[in-house]
Amino acid sequence: MYATTVKVLTRYVNAAELLTDQMEEMVDSGDVTAVKAYGLLLKSAPQMKSISSEIREFMKLQLDMQDKIKIEQKGFIYDEMQMLDEIDKVLTKLEKEGKIRWIKQKII
Repeated sequence: MYATTVKVLTRYVNAAELLTDQMEEMVDSGDVTAVKAYGLLLKSAPQMKSISSEIREFMKLQLDMQDKIKIEQKGFIYDEMQMLDEIDKVLTKLEKEGKIRWIKQKII
């Protein structure tokens, strides 16, 4: 998601920059319609700022969620004995439910 968001934001900024450069060239050459278009572009600045802020907030949310996942995953690290205990619980439950049957005697 982060890479996609950065890609979209990059495209947006590049398009706005190219449009601004073209408008400035037209204004410098004295094109009156370009002056009007440049005014419209300036009027859209609040929307551009809003979109940029939304994308930045979205990226921050994604990074916060990733950090939270990393923290929660650290809590699930088992040592060998804990892993054997968990496996034993699951296998005992499956045996009681009749879903598995031991062919050889249990090791644990």
